[in-house]
Amino acid sequence: MTPKRFRLAACAAGCLLLLAVIAPVLSAQDLVDLTLNPKGRKYTPETPLEQVAQEFSLSQPGMLIIDYRAEPYQSQNGGYHIAAVDGSNLHLGREAVRVMTPSGGPSFGKLYTLHQVIIVSQPVAKRLTAKLTAFHVFQSMGVGERGDQMPSAMRLRVSFSPLGQAARRTGAPPEVDITGVWRYDSGSGQTWTFTPRGNGIYDAVETGYGNGRGLARVSGRRVTLDYTNTTAFGTQKSGSYAMTVEASGQRAVGGWLTDNGENGTTSWTQTSKTVPGKTP
Repeated sequence: MTPKRFRLAACAAGCLLLLAVIAPVLSAQDLVDLTLNPKGRKYTPETPLEQVAQEFSLSQPGMLIIDYRAEPYQSQNGGYHIAAVDGSNLHLGREAVRVMTPSGGPSFGKLYTLHQVIIVSQPVAKRLTAKLTAFHVFQSMGVGERGDQMPSAMRLRVSFSPLGQAARRTGAPPEVDITGVWRYDSGSGQTWTFTPRGNGIYDAVETGYGNGRGLARVSGRRVTLDYTNTTAFGTQKSGSYAMTVEASGQRAVGGWLTDNGENGTTSWTQTSKTVPGKTP
């Protein structure tokens, strides 16, 4: 996939033109990596707003991971946007994780970060585009082609973990150790037990629900887990989890997706930092 860098320009009819410059190719699972560092200045049809954009596609089920950073957050106008290339309505899937700094949402003049995980339960037929647009304020109501562009350092990263391959992808070094027992917060007593192999990789054993078995990988504060289990009818089912460990290190929130399209959100709480039957 080839990222493209754009600058917005206004045409006579008031539309926006995109001028492309080729940038380096990304690896298969890193769909988008965009940066924008606009300076404060006036923008006009002759000196348009700065913007970068990149197209991508989602051809299979899995977990879409979005990380956005703006320092400082400057305006409701601008920032990041993901949309269908043809401009039609777009629904990517169920949101499983949303972690923001500040936790209550963006605050003007301060650092804003967003980590989001979306469960994509079926392929998205549309071609998609991700954009970063400089923060700006309009010259006046109804005059969008002139105004003030505001300085900020922005970055948008979009990655994708296909169903059944979530724990296979590499990433940042682990920031947390999930060794031990994690209980579902649903209150029904089911658990996952993680036994470390080293380098952020864990054997995973579920007690309850489908008594699944699988492999987990920790990257940063993210936990990705691929598993298989056998249903009460004797059929095998496989699926993936994408979880984010909270700052406390003892709770994780996220979502799950199975090979038949079932999906949902969940959370776990760590009840033990040791594996039963193992010497700490």
